[in-house]
Amino acid sequence: MEERSDKELEKLNLELAEYKSELDKCHVFKQELRVSYKDLEERVEKSTAALRFEIQERRQIEDALRESEARLVDAQEVAHIGCWHLDLVRNNLIWTDENYRIFGIEIGTVMDYEGFCAIVHPDDREYVDKKWKAALRGEPYDIEHRLLIDGRVKRVREKAELHFDADGKPLSGIGITQDITALKTVEFDKIRLSDQLLQAQKMKAIGTLAGGIAHDFNNILTVILNYSAIAQREFREDYRLDRFLRPISEAAKRGAGLVQQLLIFSKHKSLQSSVVNLSDSIEQISKMLGALISEDIIIEKELSENLANIEADSARVEQVITNLVVNAVAAMPGGGRIKLRTENITLTEEEMRAVPGGKSGSFVCLIVEDTGTGMDAETKEHIFEPFFTTKGTKGTGLGLAVIYGIVQDLKGWIEVETKMVVGSSFKVFLPASDKKLSEKSDGKRFFERITIDKGSRRILLVEDEELVCRSTRLILTEHGYDVVEAGGTNEAMGIFKGDKDGFDLVLSDVIMPDKSGFDLFDELSESAPSTPVLFMSGYLNDKVDIEEINSKGCVCVQKPYQVEELLMAIDAAISGAQKAVG
Repeated sequence: MEERSDKELEKLNLELAEYKSELDKCHVFKQELRVSYKDLEERVEKSTAALRFEIQERRQIEDALRESEARLVDAQEVAHIGCWHLDLVRNNLIWTDENYRIFGIEIGTVMDYEGFCAIVHPDDREYVDKKWKAALRGEPYDIEHRLLIDGRVKRVREKAELHFDADGKPLSGIGITQDITALKTVEFDKIRLSDQLLQAQKMKAIGTLAGGIAHDFNNILTVILNYSAIAQREFREDYRLDRFLRPISEAAKRGAGLVQQLLIFSKHKSLQSSVVNLSDSIEQISKMLGALISEDIIIEKELSENLANIEADSARVEQVITNLVVNAVAAMPGGGRIKLRTENITLTEEEMRAVPGGKSGSFVCLIVEDTGTGMDAETKEHIFEPFFTTKGTKGTGLGLAVIYGIVQDLKGWIEVETKMVVGSSFKVFLPASDKKLSEKSDGKRFFERITIDKGSRRILLVEDEELVCRSTRLILTEHGYDVVEAGGTNEAMGIFKGDKDGFDLVLSDVIMPDKSGFDLFDELSESAPSTPVLFMSGYLNDKVDIEEINSKGCVCVQKPYQVEELLMAIDAAISGAQKAVG
């Protein structure tokens, strides 16, 4: 019993030893496990920290990407640049939001190439399609064209790059669309302003030349008209000679009218500004306008009853209206319709950008429309140039040039719209005035004929042009005046001071080599204030204007004058002086 117990005890000891050994192993394993766990924990912690950093970094990248995308979207919107991607295999077109905005389409609308083409302006559609098909063959795609969106026209630039497979088959394309409408508007305005500036400079140069020619031409015409009048008076009984003299006189008168046009155009003819109403002016010359047209032309009037006034020379305003009507009549050889319209208009600074030196404000607009032949682009470009005419030998080419000069002088401008076969529209814009219309006075333009005894009347004629002086003297002598000639101011003063009998009138040119007629007037005002002075001039410019003549209480006879006009002015001047003395 005891022996079994020892055996059992030994067995138990062995088992216990094994158990202890296993327990030691477990303890070692536990220690190893603890070390491994700690190592794993450290690794997990490191991995977690790394993952956390990576996640944070990725979030930062994603935030930066979103911010970058937002900036890109903002930049696209500010620059009006949209992007697109076209999958040519699936025929799927993807647009950015700005691209949708440029094309005026709701964002998210499914698009394809056909949908894109439908928005392209009909006149540009063939061109765009041709360029795109060329791009599919490998050619560059960088074009400008128009879009038509709800009746509004936009201008865009498109650029694309296409991707091809190994066989050269197009797979996809990426590109941009830029709205260049504003840029093109500025570009067109710049070109238009440059053209207008060039036109203004050209017109100024031509005007300066025209003024110089007109001055000399007036003196020549004065001589022709004077000698024609003398010859007609001398040979008035000879009807055969009269046949030749009359055409000479008529041609000279026509030339005089041409010179007046030149003087107005070149701004060498002074204007008498007053308050004028365009609607009233049209009504006042309606009968005269009716005489200018044939029965197959109808004039319609659409005149504003509350039209603002303008400040201008009434005669020049009437000339603008008349010349525009004459121009319209010439454009309708087969008859047609002319419409005259007036209206008030207010223009903003934005609307005035295209007008050189233009300022915003209130304007009066005169519109003359015709249903004539219209003009091509080349003709339209030259219509305001002097001597340019489409009427052949029947026209002088000064009608529209004169209008241009008058309107420019009044700080206005002209806009022309025309279409071949359809007709033309001329719009004249003039600054409106707050001033009211005043009663018209007779002024000093017309002379009342006064008959006086000429036999004892002496005239001192002061003229530096010999032929003008000689012919004028003959005219006056034939009409009973005693005339003494002087070639300039200094000579005239010498004659005047040395003459014992005195003179009833001094008839003086204004512009002379030594001193002007105004200088002569000033000297006479001191030595002989009761002697009347009558001026005559080939032209009045900035140096010699009608205001100075009026300030001296004088009258100026324009060369070339009609003999009757000169005699009436002389009679009126002498008679006026006699009444003042009496």
